[in-house]
Amino acid sequence: MHSNTWSTNTSGTKTLARPIPLSFSIPGGYTATIENGPILVDRFTVQFPIKPPLIIPSNCCCHLTSASFAYSQPNIVDAGLLQSIPNGNNRISVKFGADPYVDIILEPGLYDFQDVQTALNIYARTVGSASGVWVTGTTDLFILSGISATQKIIFSLNPAAIDATNFPPGAQIPAGDVTVSFVNPSPSDGVSNDSIGPILGYPTTGVGSSFTAPAGQTTIYSDYAPLVAGFSDTSAYTLYMSIVDQSYQNGITGQLLFSFPLGDSEPNSVVSFQPTQRFIVPIMSGTFSSVNIWTADQDGNKLPFQFYQAPFQFQALISKNREDGSI
Repeated sequence: MHSNTWSTNTSGTKTLARPIPLSFSIPGGYTATIENGPILVDRFTVQFPIKPPLIIPSNCCCHLTSASFAYSQPNIVDAGLLQSIPNGNNRISVKFGADPYVDIILEPGLYDFQDVQTALNIYARTVGSASGVWVTGTTDLFILSGISATQKIIFSLNPAAIDATNFPPGAQIPAGDVTVSFVNPSPSDGVSNDSIGPILGYPTTGVGSSFTAPAGQTTIYSDYAPLVAGFSDTSAYTLYMSIVDQSYQNGITGQLLFSFPLGDSEPNSVVSFQPTQRFIVPIMSGTFSSVNIWTADQDGNKLPFQFYQAPFQFQALISKNREDGSI
């Protein structure tokens, strides 16, 4: 919604104008245009019709006044969902005992290492491999630990969890070993390049891209990831509006309205944001019957609105510059 009535007067060398407030809200999990909602142009862009058209005189600027959004864009996804991870990164391959490799595929989401641990243990109890499920009791097979000082992961297997019926005698690594692989392409199908390795701090080729717990081991087997984990590679959400003109991001001109830092925010929560200082950007002049809005990460990779788990709302104010350069 907006107000597009301008009033002006001339006082000395300063031309004054009444500001125009703007308020937009994109529903959470937005995958299709809904009645009275914005038009979903594509997975990354929405369009708001403006009635009556918005008339913006020359020499105007805009600044964000407040915003609310879900910190929920995924860091683990299927192929084709995120521009930043075109091949996906939600597969971990496991060879369990004498059974052939299986690919464990995680559902898209914003994970920490404990969430990955939970997903792997669910798979161990409900799917397993050709000989059956790997775990039937309450003891977890997969244990992931984070080391804050190094930002690396310790990936452990607990043989005490292994089922005795499907993998006798149980409570130990079965004959044939257990290998956990982060290799691309998948050792199971030889095609998929969607390894979770970079998220957990494992390379996808060469030394360190897999580890093996030997048959007969009864104590916890641990492997120290060779690289820094990549759970927090997205450090900001950036907001764009089609009427913005000549703002800069990473040295390139564009239509950036604001950049929201995520460092102090809790993943999978709703963030309420009010700038402590105005971030003023120039805007186009003319008559506008619609406004397009999109978001991206700090590198400019567009983000799908389907993954914002709560409405993305923001308010902004258009102001006319005075002749002395102030607003």
